[in-house]
Amino acid sequence: MQRGIAIVAAAVLFVAGMAPSTQARELAQVRADAPVPGAPNCSIFPANNVWNTDISSLPVAADSAAMIQSIGLTTGLHPDFGSYLGYGIPYNVVSGSQTKVPVSFDYADESDPGPYPIPANPKVEGGSDAHMLIVDSGNCYLYELYAASESGGKWSAGSGAIWNLRSNALRPDTWTSADAAGLPILPGLVRYDELASGVIDHALRFTAVHTCKGHIYPARHDASSLTDCSTYPPMGLRVRLKASVNIRGFSPQVQVLLTALKQYGMILADNGSNWYISGASDPRINDDDFHKINQITGADFEVVDTSRLVNGPNPAAGGSAPTATATPVPPAAGKTNTPVSEATSPALMLPKTIVLTPVADAYVRDGTFARTNYGSAKVLMAQWSATAGNNRETYLRFDLRGVPGSITAATLLLYGRHDATGAWSGTDSLYPVASTTWAESGSGGITWNTRPAAGETPLSGTHVGETSQYYGWNTGWYVVAQQGSTGMASFMVAMDPQQSDGHQDSFNSRQAGANVPLLVLNVR
Repeated sequence: MQRGIAIVAAAVLFVAGMAPSTQARELAQVRADAPVPGAPNCSIFPANNVWNTDISSLPVAADSAAMIQSIGLTTGLHPDFGSYLGYGIPYNVVSGSQTKVPVSFDYADESDPGPYPIPANPKVEGGSDAHMLIVDSGNCYLYELYAASESGGKWSAGSGAIWNLRSNALRPDTWTSADAAGLPILPGLVRYDELASGVIDHALRFTAVHTCKGHIYPARHDASSLTDCSTYPPMGLRVRLKASVNIRGFSPQVQVLLTALKQYGMILADNGSNWYISGASDPRINDDDFHKINQITGADFEVVDTSRLVNGPNPAAGGSAPTATATPVPPAAGKTNTPVSEATSPALMLPKTIVLTPVADAYVRDGTFARTNYGSAKVLMAQWSATAGNNRETYLRFDLRGVPGSITAATLLLYGRHDATGAWSGTDSLYPVASTTWAESGSGGITWNTRPAAGETPLSGTHVGETSQYYGWNTGWYVVAQQGSTGMASFMVAMDPQQSDGHQDSFNSRQAGANVPLLVLNVR
């Protein structure tokens, strides 16, 4: 099925007189494969694809409690998107005549060789993940790249995948894609056009700090060295918001998101901060409204038993049964699209997760406290204020020298909260620090007056809410570069002046003993 914008508009008029619950249900049926703006003839996979399947009536999985506990019972949802275009995962739409260019891959044996229709000045996700998503609106193919970069007019990436948007075909089992789970990224994004339409009719993409070395359908790949899949969730895990959760107090667009989580749920697709929901940022998104979803915590979710959930008959194959094969893509000259596993190819190291704790951390404070060292404190703080003495910055240092393999991505996690009830949460930015020799405490311990200079451009930023939980920052290119140079990674966390309400953000330091700072590494 392919339904354009005009049909969607007609459907809205048709159901206008229905009761709200019936209205949402009927509208979802006619929008089951709603296209992205700019590609009205291209569905985001067939309506019988698992991404577009209503799972509200499926049974709860037997291991639901253990999986939710692992991801975080008290941790709140976090929108990994917003009004600032530097956040989230953007996507590009090109015409069918867009010139295709070759791309070289670090993991060519599990990548579709292309070429890829990369436009001039493409939108690329910020940070080291550097995802590039491209919809070919003329031929209805989705091209996705991980760690995309351009140098001297030539493109390279960590991995790449090409998807026929009219097909239900999966990648070969054990293959990665542009995502750790071997899944497409675009179908799981929160998009503003759907929020504005009043219906999200597909599952969403989310991340978790710890996953196990295992995956379930429709995922094809995993990215962890943790073998206990009874404790840690596998890639492809699908969760839904419990039907009993009251969402009436949220804004209309937030209710659209939460309704989708009840009806379609979300699929675990990558390692990252717990309960982070992926989306494409848009300046029309109301950040204040969406930050309130952290009131929804892990305890409000349940894991769905998807053991019998598979893609329906493939329209692109004349109604034949679905098969676990890749979307037909011509291999590069001299190569075959043969799945490669860790067992059959020792030289291929599948990604795994390594977690580091800091070797030093401290906060500094200005004004009359500018000479005071807080290296032994159990807290770390970030605050901006126009009043001298109320400004605080946090410094952390991690030792990368014992990490086996090559780091491909890293996320800094700090456990804490915004120290003001009912206040607007602040935004804290993460900066690289060139110096890796500053002292945590003692006679030469770091102070406001002696703190090392931080870079002028932040690596990433995140909103810190009133709920005590882990908050995450993408470290971008910095950690990868430091592994190849000093072997040490030093950071500074500061509150953005434009996003401050005058209150501080407090986090646990390594001296706290529990919920200490973490640097989560993806390593190959």
